[in-house]
Amino acid sequence: MTQSFSTAPLRLPEAYAFAEIGDGIVFPAGTGGALTTVTVIMSSWACTSGNWYTPGTCVTNPKNAKFAQPITMNIYALDDTNPAQPKAGPPLGTVTKTFQIPYRPSADPAHCPGGTHWYNAADQTCYNGIATPITFDFSNQHIAIPANPATPAQAAGIVVGISYNTTSAGPSPIGPKPCTTTAQGCPYDSLNVSTDGTVFFGQRGNPAQYYTPTGASVIDPNGIFFRYISTANACNKATTLGVFEDDTLPANGEPSTETCFTGYHPELIIRAQCGADGEPRCPAIIGGQPGRLTGDNDQSNQ
Repeated sequence: MTQSFSTAPLRLPEAYAFAEIGDGIVFPAGTGGALTTVTVIMSSWACTSGNWYTPGTCVTNPKNAKFAQPITMNIYALDDTNPAQPKAGPPLGTVTKTFQIPYRPSADPAHCPGGTHWYNAADQTCYNGIATPITFDFSNQHIAIPANPATPAQAAGIVVGISYNTTSAGPSPIGPKPCTTTAQGCPYDSLNVSTDGTVFFGQRGNPAQYYTPTGASVIDPNGIFFRYISTANACNKATTLGVFEDDTLPANGEPSTETCFTGYHPELIIRAQCGADGEPRCPAIIGGQPGRLTGDNDQSNQ
């Protein structure tokens, strides 16, 4: 296991009322190949008893306790017919897998003022959650990576979506369970998708023109994709309920003042087979910091 740290936001279905979260991804000219795996960073703030927000109550026992969580990743074609607000097009592939997600360590009031954080002795720092990378294998689904032309009228790419159910959110909300009324609540209600991301490749110039990306990039540096079940926490309140589309400001000319989700993108590693079977894979970090993938206020469990 390697360890890494960060202090950036994340998104929780239960709090932000969405069924799916993700990003639109464009690729450099001539990329081609086929999708093999996609990794996303999850951030767990769940405790086996007590909770992360009430001082001094979070306890995780045993220390390596985990909970089983089904999570789905969907791959869609990118529908950019409305460049001001791209959306997911036809589905290209899907994988659902049950992952063993760790509970965060117990609160340490002696080291962390406020009594809600846990303490990492290795770097003498307090953290809220613990980050865990999960990987989905699409290698047997033969999803072609679209090559972006040098001067496109529209971008060529895919949309990556992550979804899982919580008490009142997700594609099929679970509803009340015995854990709902406990102090710790249900662990999936404290499971987040890390958005500890920034844009460091080519990006969109304006709604009608695109810079040619030198590496895989998010299509909108200032927006990320949501399928909302309520727009109460949406950046653009006009975002369509039930549609997996870019949540960004309506006048999407990308001014410097537009900061909806600037720097806050789901942390993804997308890998593709470059050509024939047996040729090297082509990794591309999307939205994460170069050289590392982390979660919000987390110690990473990689």
